[in-house]
Amino acid sequence: MCSHSDAKLGTTEPWRKVQRHFEKLNLHQKMPNGRNIWACKAQGLRNTSSLNGYLLREAKCLANAPPVDNPFLSLTMSILKNT
Repeated sequence: MCSHSDAKLGTTEPWRKVQRHFEKLNLHQKMPNGRNIWACKAQGLRNTSSLNGYLLREAKCLANAPPVDNPFLSLTMSILKNT
């Protein structure tokens, strides 16, 4: 885990560098409060879990043919109430 002192020394973890680089590409939708990461609920036939991630503005930025929507994935209601 990267401490604040490590970040000041320029020893940021590689995943954090990739995340910041992706954010600078500006392909994602920010939340109304300015945050980049959205909370989602994945609900299958037997289990429900939560996950966090970016919400892309356009799915076709990943490939020429956009992926099919996932019917088991939805934004968390607490986020929707704050928008």
